[in-house]
Amino acid sequence: MLHKISRHLDEQYECYFSPYYADGIEDLAAKTGILDATVLGGKHQMDTLNYIQANNLVLDWRGEGHDYDLVVTASDLIVQRNIRNKRVVLVQEGITEPEIWLFHLVRWLKGAY
Repeated sequence: MLHKISRHLDEQYECYFSPYYADGIEDLAAKTGILDATVLGGKHQMDTLNYIQANNLVLDWRGEGHDYDLVVTASDLIVQRNIRNKRVVLVQEGITEPEIWLFHLVRWLKGAY
C-alpha cells in the first residue's frame, strides 16, 4: 500500500522504505526471534525486504539514513523514537478481523442501551 502511495507523489519527493521496526524491549525481543510471527521479524520482515528489492525501492533500514520531513507508516502500534518529532501520516488499509459471534453480541448489547 505504501509503495502505491509513493507512486502518486511528485518527483520532488525522495521515497525510502523500511520494514517495520521497534525500539527498546520490543526491538530486543525481535532480535531474539520471539516476535518472528509478527511484522517485526521472521517471514513478514523477509517478505518486506524481498518486496523492496523486487520493486527496486530504496531501502533505508530502520529509517536511520536520513532526517525525514514526512514519514508515512501503516501502523501506529509502535511509534519509533526516530520519527516521534516528525510529521507522520498513518495509512490504515482497512483490514478487519472476521465478524465472529462475539462481534454480533457486542453490537446487540450496544443496541440494548
